[in-house]
Amino acid sequence: MKKNTSRLFLCILLLVILSLSMLYISFTQTDKILNIFKDQIHSVINERLPNSTSFAYKNIEGSLSSSIKVNNILISNEFESIQINKLVFHPYQLSNFYLFIYTLLNADYYSHNLFKFQSIEFESIEISNSTIEDSLSIYFKQITINKDELTSNNIIINYLGNKIDLFELRLNLNFYDYIDFNILNIKTIQNKRIHISSKKIELFNKKINNQLVVSNCTFIFDLTYDANDKLFNITSYNNYLYMDNIKYYFNYNIDLQSKINNRFPNVLIINKFVVFNDKQIKYIDALGRVNLDNMYINLNINTNKLEYFDFIYPQKGKINITGQDYLYEINFLLNNIENMVELTFDKLKGKFTFNLQDNNKPLLSFSLPVVMKDKYYDGLIRISDIFSFDSIYDTKIEIITERINPFKLKELNQID
Repeated sequence: MKKNTSRLFLCILLLVILSLSMLYISFTQTDKILNIFKDQIHSVINERLPNSTSFAYKNIEGSLSSSIKVNNILISNEFESIQINKLVFHPYQLSNFYLFIYTLLNADYYSHNLFKFQSIEFESIEISNSTIEDSLSIYFKQITINKDELTSNNIIINYLGNKIDLFELRLNLNFYDYIDFNILNIKTIQNKRIHISSKKIELFNKKINNQLVVSNCTFIFDLTYDANDKLFNITSYNNYLYMDNIKYYFNYNIDLQSKINNRFPNVLIINKFVVFNDKQIKYIDALGRVNLDNMYINLNINTNKLEYFDFIYPQKGKINITGQDYLYEINFLLNNIENMVELTFDKLKGKFTFNLQDNNKPLLSFSLPVVMKDKYYDGLIRISDIFSFDSIYDTKIEIITERINPFKLKELNQID
């Protein structure tokens, strides 16, 4: 009896050792194990993807004891594709046999997620949408995700020929000691103060052929989500950027409302957008609504001591922008304008059409003359059509005088 018990114990011990050895081999030779079950892996992935979507990759290298590399990933359907040149996983606490055993013995602690990583790296990612109506591509040069932050050397977003280029982007994450496959779940960043920074942002608009460059941008905000109304709210704090070496501060409160599968927001509601200086003097105070499906815009903007076109300096201004499909009507009222003439004008009022459609029509078109009024002067300004941003300073301008005080002609001399 004693001999049989000993044999049974030895058999169990050998079975345990064999099982542990097989498990450890699966961690140290992960690429070979995955290659054996390649067809089953593809089957599981394809079951989870929509019928029209395909998944492919070149090969898997490495192991869970060091790092896993998946090369040349392609996820695509008829209209969209995601290409990843190289995806690298650095496992969490599995680099030696002791930590491997420790992980197994503490399985209850780790049971809510099977795979945990110290960091995840993407060598390059390109996301593209080939539909004519929504031509879009996003390129990430390199992304690293760890428990502290997400970083990317360069992100390029192209939409209908318009481009946003972000350099050295950083997003704080503040996970626990590890990260898992839930990194894209919105719950992981809810109820946290999110901090995004970028060394430089370049914005290029195809229609006006103009590039805007801002540097050292910081965005700090809270993100909340209302599942019942499918509503994201973003409330910012102490944001700033540099433009032409001038530091601007700005804060905003916006809602993003989603109506399609809880995935992408279609409506952006601007509850507050304020630009101010370090003395808390407001330059811009705006609110409005943008429908992202047809780019319907309704914005009301108040300005204070803001410069227009490098030579118009009104003390205050009101601007209303309405329209859709990249064709907008802009109504404006500027008060107490300096620097046009020696006199300070009381009012400059008018409206024009701002056309960002690619239809060979004017970029700016004034259907009616701009009204220019002061206690010494009443007049109209006819402005010819402007077809590009570069020609905005070469525009033909005709001034029609309705009333003028002849004793104040000197004050109406134009300032060079």
